[in-house]
Amino acid sequence: MAFEPAAIRLREGPGDQDWTTLDDLHWVGEFRHKTVHLVVPAPFETDLASVPRILTWLIPRYGRYTKAAVLHDYFCTYFKQERIELLPTPAQVAAGTAAEEERTSFDLQDRSDADELFRWTMRELGVGPTTRWYMWTAVALATLTTCLRTGRSSKAGLRWAGRAVLVLFLLAGAGLLFLGAGTALLDADFAWRWVRILLFAFAVWAWLVLGFVAAGYVAQGRWDRGPAYLGAVALAVPALPLAVPLATVLVFLFLVWLTVRDRRGPDGPPPGSPARQRRLEAVQAS
Repeated sequence: MAFEPAAIRLREGPGDQDWTTLDDLHWVGEFRHKTVHLVVPAPFETDLASVPRILTWLIPRYGRYTKAAVLHDYFCTYFKQERIELLPTPAQVAAGTAAEEERTSFDLQDRSDADELFRWTMRELGVGPTTRWYMWTAVALATLTTCLRTGRSSKAGLRWAGRAVLVLFLLAGAGLLFLGAGTALLDADFAWRWVRILLFAFAVWAWLVLGFVAAGYVAQGRWDRGPAYLGAVALAVPALPLAVPLATVLVFLFLVWLTVRDRRGPDGPPPGSPARQRRLEAVQAS
C-alpha cells in the first residue's frame, strides 16, 4: 500500500503558489474496507497544502503530506462527479480476479469524502497525528463553509436551513451578551483582568466556531459526520492563538499593560472586582 512514484515531480507556475504535476500519481491502499487504486493524471495543477501565508511558519505548503495534498486537490476538483472511476489493483489483475480493463466506482458525494481520503492517506505517509488532524480540521471547516455558498454541492433547501442556523447562533450569542453573560464573565471575582478578557474572547470564539460548524453541517446534509465535526470544533477552538500569532502576541501585551496599569494606578492599588470591593467595604465598615 503506497504512492507511486515515491518522489513526485512538480513544475512551478503559473502562479507563485501553483504547481503542476509532471507524472501520473498513483495510490493503492485500503479505504472504507476496500482496496482501491486512485490515479491523479498528469498534468494537474495544485497549490499543494492550502496553508494560508500567515501559518506557513507552522505548517509548510510542502512536506511529508504533499502527495496526500495533491490527491485531495484532485478529488476536490472533481467531486461534482457522483461516481469516480477507479482501476483494479495490480494484485487483482495478477490474481485474475479482475480484468485489466475493468472499471469499478467510488462514491464521492461531496468534498467531505475527499477530506476523509486526505486524512487517511496522510496517516499512510507517516504524518504525525497532531499535524494530520489539524490539517484535516482546516480542510473540513473550509468544506463546511463552502456548503453555505450558492453554487456548491449542497441542496438549496439545506443551504438555506444552514444559513438560518447560523443566523440563530449569531442572534443567540448577541442575546446572551445583551442579557449580561459577557459582563458576568468580565466581572468575575478573580484578580487578573487579562485572564477574564482572555476567557471572554475564548468563549466568543468557541460560540462562533460551533455556529459555523453547525450551519455547515446542516447545509451539507451528511448526518454521519457529526462526531467528526465535533472533534473539529474541539481542535479549532484552542487553535485560535496559532491562527493569528501576531495578533495574539499584541493582544497579550496589551492585556498585560492593562494589568500593570491597574496595579500601579495613581491612587494606589486597583480596587479589584465589584464583589471583592464590596467585601472590603463590609470589612472596613465593621
